Amino acid sequence: MDQFRRLWIPLRYSIFLALGVWIGARYFAANSSNSKPSNADLDVIKSLINDQYFDSLPKNFSFDEVAINKALQTLDPFSTYIPAKETEEVNAPLEGSFVGIGVYFTMMHDTVYVEEVVSGGPADLVQMKAGDRIIRVNGKNIAGIGMASDDVVKLLKGQDKTKVNVDIIRRGTANKTFTITRGKVPIFSIDAAYLMDNSTGYVRINKFSATTGEEFTTALKKLEKEGMKRLILDLRGNGGGFLSAAMEVAQQFLPADELVTFTQGLHTNKEELKTQNDGEFLNLPLKILIDEGSASASEIVAGALQDLDRAQILGRRSFGKGLVQGQFDLPSGAQLRLTVAKYYTPSGRCIQKDFSDMDAFELDVNKRFENGEAFGKSQSPKGKAFKTKKGRTVYDGGGISPDIFIPLDTSNYSNLWSTLLEKGTIVDFSDEYVNGNKSELLKKYSNENSFVSNFQINDLLPNFMAYCKKNKVAWNEKEYRKSEKLITRYLFSQVGKKLFGQEVYIRVSNQFDPVIVKALNQ
Repeated sequence: MDQFRRLWIPLRYSIFLALGVWIGARYFAANSSNSKPSNADLDVIKSLINDQYFDSLPKNFSFDEVAINKALQTLDPFSTYIPAKETEEVNAPLEGSFVGIGVYFTMMHDTVYVEEVVSGGPADLVQMKAGDRIIRVNGKNIAGIGMASDDVVKLLKGQDKTKVNVDIIRRGTANKTFTITRGKVPIFSIDAAYLMDNSTGYVRINKFSATTGEEFTTALKKLEKEGMKRLILDLRGNGGGFLSAAMEVAQQFLPADELVTFTQGLHTNKEELKTQNDGEFLNLPLKILIDEGSASASEIVAGALQDLDRAQILGRRSFGKGLVQGQFDLPSGAQLRLTVAKYYTPSGRCIQKDFSDMDAFELDVNKRFENGEAFGKSQSPKGKAFKTKKGRTVYDGGGISPDIFIPLDTSNYSNLWSTLLEKGTIVDFSDEYVNGNKSELLKKYSNENSFVSNFQINDLLPNFMAYCKKNKVAWNEKEYRKSEKLITRYLFSQVGKKLFGQEVYIRVSNQFDPVIVKALNQ
């Protein structure tokens, strides 16, 4: 395996969820490339493209003789046709809920592993637990047969109030069968909201959904009561979402009638989006974290608050998506997501990166690692210069460049670290350890704060090393010493996640995150 691939394995774990807008569009384009709209749909699509598309159409553009998504891909990276049967699945993450059983899972060793059970959801009501392994759904075997995650989702989801039988394996107990009544499951857009110290609040938003504004307001008020005097807003890996949600977030920090963004396209007049009222946190010192996975709505928030000199931006250059998609319902129940405008930051920047060469566009993020930009060895591309409210120079084209660039540090990466991640060894061990010692651990660490402050990870290392040997992970002491901090910190965070949930995982990870450390000390 070449050196870059070994480096990319750990890198991809930090950004694989980051490009939600881009990957989502491309996923459905690829999987629906042979979709054939009805004649009624096709007539509407033609009319919408002619009347609404943000730019002039290529001279050779035609979709009469090819599948619709292949044609749309010749326009831009984000316009896409969504067949009726897929609209619910595509829209659910942004609508804030879906109908299902209420679990988040990963595929490990060709088995469905339950990462999290949504509190109060259908699976929680029958006492399914994180760590359970699902082996059958309605009598159909799903373990050890190479079933894709998407196919598992289709089996678990269904109509509201319908029942599904789920067989699971749980360590330390006999196999169980749950009969679960499907229902509406909330999808939260805030992963964590807590005080990092006596005065620094931290909020991580994973997407901009229909519920983000309300979630964010609730989180800020909670942190304010706890003593928050400044805020770190983490938008790393946030692939975007609703423009309205981005407005609601930015609104909290700005006075009334402040321009946040404006949009304009070939067939649309310039539309300015301004704050409606004074925000409740006008004077709260604010730092925003971004990276190559921060796209679309994330870039609107970061770009606006940078242009208005309202926040300090830290991290690495954002993705670079400055196109607005309108969603149009079609006669068959299908939907067309069509690029209808570009959006601009208050200074006039459009941060959309070039997509005239689609191959280069798709490989852009990879290139940032290959050419050294992510490590500070080369500069971010600079387009046209603009001025912020206080006269600082910023640039358009290719995303939002942070005010303080913090390079990715891979000095502690090793083949052992990559192997442990690739095989899921740390995740598997943490699951086995917590399941076998949960009662004892909860007696020793009665709450999240106690665990984060007092857990001694070094006490766990002999057990972990024995587990690696048992599972034939080639242990190299020199490589372990090089990656010791990464390995022990990841162990710490995974045990916390299994014991107390996602927010503890983030709290532990943040203690050692160089971007967080820099933001705290600025």
